[in-house]
Amino acid sequence: MFAEWIHVRVRCSRQPGPGSGDPTPLLGTGFGKGRPYNRRGKWVTRAVFSAQSVAPAARPTRAAPPGQARWGAQFRTVGNVTGGAIGTSDGGLGQAGEFGDFLEDFASSRVEPDCKICVGLDSLRPSSPPSSCSGARIPASVPSFWSCRMLTRAKKAVRTAAVVALGGLSVWTVAAERVRPGGERSAQLFRYQQPGGESYFALAIRPEGLAAGPARDHVLLIDTSASQVGQHRRQAMAVVRELLAALPATDRVRLYAVDSALEALQASFAQPQSAEVDAALAKLTKRVPLGASDLRPALAASLETLAGDRAGSIIYVGDGMSTAGIVQTEEMRDLVATLRDRQVPVHSYAVGPRIDHRLLGVLAEHTGGVLMLDELIDDAKVTPAELGGRLARAATAPVLYPESLTVTPAVDRILPQQCPPLRPDRDSILLGRGETADSVQVTAMVGGQTLQWTVQPSASQRGNTYLTRLWSVAESDDGLSVAVAGTELLHQALEEFERDIALLTAAGQRAIQTRNLKDAEEIAWAIRQADPENTQA
Repeated sequence: MFAEWIHVRVRCSRQPGPGSGDPTPLLGTGFGKGRPYNRRGKWVTRAVFSAQSVAPAARPTRAAPPGQARWGAQFRTVGNVTGGAIGTSDGGLGQAGEFGDFLEDFASSRVEPDCKICVGLDSLRPSSPPSSCSGARIPASVPSFWSCRMLTRAKKAVRTAAVVALGGLSVWTVAAERVRPGGERSAQLFRYQQPGGESYFALAIRPEGLAAGPARDHVLLIDTSASQVGQHRRQAMAVVRELLAALPATDRVRLYAVDSALEALQASFAQPQSAEVDAALAKLTKRVPLGASDLRPALAASLETLAGDRAGSIIYVGDGMSTAGIVQTEEMRDLVATLRDRQVPVHSYAVGPRIDHRLLGVLAEHTGGVLMLDELIDDAKVTPAELGGRLARAATAPVLYPESLTVTPAVDRILPQQCPPLRPDRDSILLGRGETADSVQVTAMVGGQTLQWTVQPSASQRGNTYLTRLWSVAESDDGLSVAVAGTELLHQALEEFERDIALLTAAGQRAIQTRNLKDAEEIAWAIRQADPENTQA
C-alpha cells in the first residue's frame, strides 16, 4: 500500500487592511508522507514532514516573548510532537510524528500578536470541509483552526485524490470525469474501456421488497488485542452497548473476546438486554487489551457455536488485523465457502488505528454481511446509538443466497464466479470483463424464484480506470479478492487507486528534478500500465 502525501498550508486569519484586496498572509507550506489513520478525535498520520517554505514574517526570533510561538518550534511538531531539530525553515526533514497533534498545538498558539491559525489540507474532498479551509485563500473571517472541524473526525476528507507537493509543484490525479457509485437505483453498471483494449465493469445489484428476516442468534466477537486502546476502545464499547440495546428481544447473543485466543464471556446464548449479557459486558470492560488477534479460529469456533436450528450471524467489532495468525488464501476460501453454505453472514464494525479492509471486505462480500468503517464516520454527526442501530438492522436484515446469475447479452467473464449474497440495505458488487450492450438483463435464481434487473450501463469514463486493477486482483484468485461489499467500498477502491497514481506521479516528478531519467522512465511506464490515459505520465 502506498503512503499518503499531504500538502499543508498555514495561513493567518488576521484581518487585512481596508481595501487592500490581499489574501490573508501565507505563513508557510509543507508536505508529508504517511498513511493517515484515525486516532479517536483526531486525524493522525505517522509521517515524514518537511517545511517547503516559510514566509519571513512568520519567522520570529528564538527570543520571542511568551504566547508568541516560534515558527520553527511549532512547525517541528509536524514531524515529531516530542520536539527535535526538524521541520525548520531550511526544510529539514522530520521523523515519525502525529499530524493531528501538530494541528492542535499550532492552532492553539499565536505566531504573532492577534493572529491565530487556520490550517488547510489541499487533499480535502470539496463537498466535506468548509470551503474556507480547502482553498488557497483563507478568508479573514475564519477566527482559528477549530472553526474548520474537518480534521477532528471528518476522516473521509483525506481519503480522496491526494495532492502531492514536491519542489513547489502540486500534482492532482485526473478524477474530474469519473463516475462515482451512488444513487437509490436497484442496479447500476460502471464501465471503463481501455484505449484499443479490453472493457471492464462493476455491476451493483440490490433486491427490493424483501420480507423481514427470522429471529437470529448472534455471535459477537469483540477485538481485545493491544491495538484496541484509548478512544478506539471507548468507541467500540459504546457501539457494542448500543447494538445490544437495538437488537430485538426475540434474538439471542453470545459475547466473545478475541485476541491471540478466543474467550467466551457468557456460558450460552441469552436475550440481548438480559442480566447474562450485562455481566458479559462488565467482564469485557475490565479486560485489558493485550496481544495480537487470530481471527480464523475465532470465526471457525463461532460457526460451531451457531450449530442449532435458528438462523445465525457473526458480528465482529475490531480492526481485522489477524497478525497472530495470517489467514492464507485457501484458508479464506474454505472459510467463506463454509459461512456461505451455512448462510451465516459476517458483519463488521471496523475500528482501530489500522484496518484490514481486504479481510473484512472479503468476509462481508462473500457471506452477505455489512462492513461499517469507523474511519468514514464523523462523530459530530453520527452517534454510537445511530451506529449500533445501523449494525443491529444489518444483523437482522434478510439475506438471499443465489444459486446462479446470468447477464444477457453475455459478457466474457464475471467474478466472483458464484453470485455473492444479496441484501436489501446495500449493493452486491460483481466485476466483469467484456463489452456490454446498451441495455443489460441480469437474472438471479434464489430458491426456485427469479430476480431480474434491467440495467442501462453508464458510459465508459476515464476516471473508472481503477476497475482494471480491481479486475486484475480478483482474477488472480478466481474472485476471492472481490472485497467491495457495497458501493461505498467500491468508492474507497477508487480513491485508493487515485492515491497510488498520485504517489507514483510524485516519485516521477522527483526523479526528473534530480535528473534520474531512468527511474523517471520506469515510473512513467508503471503509471501508463495502471492508468493508460494519464497525461502526467
